[in-house]
Amino acid sequence: MNPLFVGGYTFETPPPEVSPSGVITPYPPSGYRTLNARTSFFYYATGITPAMCMRLTEIGSQYLAIFMDSKGEYFDGSKNYKVTLPPNIPAAKFWSFTVYDNQTRSMLDTPQRYPRAGSQSYPTPAALPNPDGSTTVYFGPEKPGGVSEGNWIQTAPGKGWNAILRFYSPLEPFFSKTWRPSEIELEK
Repeated sequence: MNPLFVGGYTFETPPPEVSPSGVITPYPPSGYRTLNARTSFFYYATGITPAMCMRLTEIGSQYLAIFMDSKGEYFDGSKNYKVTLPPNIPAAKFWSFTVYDNQTRSMLDTPQRYPRAGSQSYPTPAALPNPDGSTTVYFGPEKPGGVSEGNWIQTAPGKGWNAILRFYSPLEPFFSKTWRPSEIELEK
């Protein structure tokens, strides 16, 4: 058995933490499968790698997935939303916000072609920070007036969606949770 994934594919225990001091396995075997965790994990991660649960700064990547807005409502492709990422986004290499179709887990199919916003300028323009250093990302079927192309992710009316915020080479504020994005809020 791979020591980096003690629970294995049965999901009897959560994957262990991997830190600079080594593998930390604080979770005792439960004796049963945690099927909700298994289903959620494999829905997005059809392959499995210990790197997805390592807690090492500036190594690998970390993902935050979101399925509902700040009021607990599922995202509606016909509505407009926004999220604010505070200054100093904790990614040494780059960050990316991508929108996915709830039914297919593929990127949402819209005329925008790449439903993403991030710090890289390819394949879409990079998101521009606000004057205070924060970055606001907008989601909706039409780009709001005055918003940079790189700060908007197009959604599709009639389609539910979810999003993943990725941090490539995450920094300590991600792990210590001293950096936290706002909730995704419905725009009025």
